[in-house]
Amino acid sequence: MVLRSNLKIDDNKDFFIMLEKASRACGIVEALRMVPFDLQLYKLRLPLDLCEGHGISIRNLWDRVNGTPRNELKDASLELSSIGRRYLIDAASLQNQLPKTTDSGFWYKALLSLTETELYFEKLEKVDFNVFHRSMR
Repeated sequence: MVLRSNLKIDDNKDFFIMLEKASRACGIVEALRMVPFDLQLYKLRLPLDLCEGHGISIRNLWDRVNGTPRNELKDASLELSSIGRRYLIDAASLQNQLPKTTDSGFWYKALLSLTETELYFEKLEKVDFNVFHRSMR
């Protein structure tokens, strides 16, 4: 909403749809980033249906013998990041439907913050969707 008020856009439906999809992608990145920190507090804030679908609970999330996260968490982070990336792709596809402005860099400036979200998804893919990898901190 801050972005909307800063850009002074009130009635553009495509912009609101794009903003909603981009916000969902950013929220997914935030949820994935918080997994290691939430587990220190013995919490897990991933979507419940996703956890149930992959058989994840706070008690069976960590392999105590090997000291590594179980594959179910990697599968869940893969699914969640693919959903987030799909939201980013959908938001980017709506860029062409946005109204033209006199400022050529107007939409570029508005969507610049999504670069960090895209980079996080790419980085997560490089480490095989392991949210505990050292480079993901």
